[in-house]
Amino acid sequence: MRVIAFLFSQFVSGVGDALLLFAFPAGLGMEFNDIRPAVLLWLIPGIAMFLSSFLAKIISKRVAVARKDYGKLMIGIAIVELITASLTFYFDSKLATIILSGVFVFFYAFAKEGLPRLFYFVSIYRYFEEESSYNKLLGYSTSINILAGLAGTIFASYLVFKSSWRTGLLIDAITFLLIGFVILFFGRDVVPSTKVEKKVNIEPQEHNIEKTLSSDSRLRIIFYTAPILFCTNALAWNYISLIAKDLKVFEVSMGILLIAILRLPGILAGSYFYKLFESIPQKFLLIAPPVLAILSNILFLIFPSKLLFSTSILFQGFVYGVYWPTDTGVRNEITNQNKLIFFNSRVLKRLSLYQLASCVLALYIYSHTDYMEYLIPFSILIPIVFLGLSFIEEKKWKFTR
Repeated sequence: MRVIAFLFSQFVSGVGDALLLFAFPAGLGMEFNDIRPAVLLWLIPGIAMFLSSFLAKIISKRVAVARKDYGKLMIGIAIVELITASLTFYFDSKLATIILSGVFVFFYAFAKEGLPRLFYFVSIYRYFEEESSYNKLLGYSTSINILAGLAGTIFASYLVFKSSWRTGLLIDAITFLLIGFVILFFGRDVVPSTKVEKKVNIEPQEHNIEKTLSSDSRLRIIFYTAPILFCTNALAWNYISLIAKDLKVFEVSMGILLIAILRLPGILAGSYFYKLFESIPQKFLLIAPPVLAILSNILFLIFPSKLLFSTSILFQGFVYGVYWPTDTGVRNEITNQNKLIFFNSRVLKRLSLYQLASCVLALYIYSHTDYMEYLIPFSILIPIVFLGLSFIEEKKWKFTR
């Protein structure tokens, strides 16, 4: 029963995420006839994620009651989002729409992109299944996400076509409510190990990690690739359907529909994650999908065409279906939950700052009518610059399992 409840929560979460990621920014951008409002919908989550990264110490002390904390948080935020989403139907002014949209995505990012990346995103399955069944459960979960992502993205395309993106906000808020209830009433508390039961002082923990524990090259790769994906997506990919419209490649609704279809091969590969994880080197799964996705996106911007647009979407599907499950699986091997939170907080700070920087740059780029003249060189330069910054940061501390 718990596993069914978990998979149900994954399905509604996937539908809600697809609506928010595709219907909301595209709908707002079309309504304003400007990409910059869509950029704001990614800048504000960057702030929320950065702020949530400072909660590592609090979360590390509440691991034993994390399930109840997160379930109640999701329900509370769902109520706020239901009110906010409803208000968007009653205010016509651009300023009110932007403010309400900003409030909505702030709470969304805090609950689904900030705190989960500290702990829950990797460990939520523990509330529904034993650790020994993790890879199998993750495979089932990814299969469910395929259906949810496909259904949500197709529905997002329909909402954008009908100029009804506000309906997507209401549905997403309802999914928060359902997820909160599932976690709170169907999950089970995890009995902490003796290591977790002890009161941990984070500062000595960090010092101990940096000084005494060996590095893990897979975690180093995650430290590089996860932030780079976030910053490059914040510069162009998150608005790819709007860009395709401006380049006269596809209409926005058709672009979103193609995203739903062409991401399927990569996502289907992810449904066999537990087999891939055993047969293909994990380092390859952590490097190849992000590199191919970033390169294909740059090629589309330089040589806009239906073929390269489709190729870019195809490789993004492998990021979603293969890279992120691999990332989650590697982090899951950090058995000490305080060490997990420590590592995740470092990565979260980095990716949120990179996303913020890219969004600020994007606001400047899309303020120009000929924005492609700026977007192309920066799309090439930004990954290189942020890789260099990550390299400098990586030298300051050691990674651990």
